[in-house]
Amino acid sequence: MDVMTKAEVDKVQRIALDAKPIRPRDAATLILLDRKGDEFLVLMGRR
Repeated sequence: MDVMTKAEVDKVQRIALDAKPIRPRDAATLILLDRKGDEFLVLMGRR
C-alpha cells in the first residue's frame, strides 16, 4: 500500500478543488470574570 505525503495530498486536493489549499486559522478563547456581586459571572468570547 502506498502512503501519500502531506505535500502530495495537498497537491491532489488543489487539483481537485482548483484553488489554493485552505490553511487553518489560529483560534483564541477569552475568559472574563465579572466580580460585581457576591458570585463570579463567567463571560466568555471567541474570535
